[in-house]
This record gives sequence, C-alpha cells and structure tokens, in this order.
Amino acid sequence: MSDAKTRLACAAILKSGIEHIEDALDNDSEFFIRNNALEQAKECLAKLWEHRQQREEPFVELVNALQCVFAERDVECFGNGQLAALRDAMQSMLDAGEIDDDFANSVSLQLLKAGIDVFREIE
Repeated sequence: MSDAKTRLACAAILKSGIEHIEDALDNDSEFFIRNNALEQAKECLAKLWEHRQQREEPFVELVNALQCVFAERDVECFGNGQLAALRDAMQSMLDAGEIDDDFANSVSLQLLKAGIDVFREIE
C-alpha cells in the first residue's frame, strides 16, 4: 500500500504525463513539438517508476508496460489513436487511485484495442 504523499506525487506525475500526451495530440503536424512532448511523457513514466517501492504491484506492472511501449517504438511511430489510448490509460490510472489486477487487465485490453500490445512489448 502507498501512503498519501506517494499517491499525491504519483497523481501529479500522471497529470503531467497526460498533459504532455495531449500536447503531442494537439501538435500532430509539428514534428519537433510532438516528439518533445512525447519525450516528456516518457520522463513522467520514469518518475513514476521511482515510486515503485511504495506502490501496489499492479500499478508498477502498468507503469513498466507503458515504459516498454515507449522504449520499443520511436515516438513518431505512434498514431493519434494510439496516443489517445495511452492518454486514456494514464487518466484511468489517475482516476482509479489504488490499482488492482482487474483494473490493470482492463487497461491492457483498452490499449490492445488501440493496437498497443503491452504484453508483446515487454517480452
């Protein structure tokens, strides 16, 4: 279980990551702005990873899966539908607070429907 301070820190990081992905979506014709926004979203995932010791295992697994998605692809390879799915996944994590296995599975399924196979990405 995580303490309130850790949960607030993770919430702030998730909000920042969501904003960066939204910036990328808003600037899909501006290569450098879009890529910079996605690099910043990746940095947010790295910051979330720093809190892994204080968070529940399904949260850690989702963060790891999202990191692997970004690690395995160049940021310019993401379509707007996939970015929207990544944003929605992060928003779901923010809204949920505490994350269990069922929630993590549902987020993974949402991503799969958008063409992002988090299980394949972490192999």
